[in-house]
Amino acid sequence: KTNKLSLTDTLRIQRTIENASENNTLFTVNISELASRANMSGTKFNEGFKLIYDSSPKKYLMMMKMNFARKVLRNRELSIAEISDYLGYSDASKFSRAFKDWVGVSPREYC
Repeated sequence: KTNKLSLTDTLRIQRTIENASENNTLFTVNISELASRANMSGTKFNEGFKLIYDSSPKKYLMMMKMNFARKVLRNRELSIAEISDYLGYSDASKFSRAFKDWVGVSPREYC
């Protein structure tokens, strides 16, 4: 196992993440879809992602989701149900549990 990543693979991964962010699909897409968009196997995508971002894709996407949620909760821009839907959760209670696990307080307490 090598800790090297080709420039081409690095750019593929970075462009895939940037495109998903620009197209507002970063919060709702799954990791295998991102790998497919990068024309890479799931394993190669995950390993390359870790080398670039120093985090697993799953953990990175969760961080992005929770940072977004904290921002909109602070600014009271969206309801908890709207945030949950926007971030791709099937219901608000699943989002609330994930938020509490990540941040340490529930979305309602965070407001």
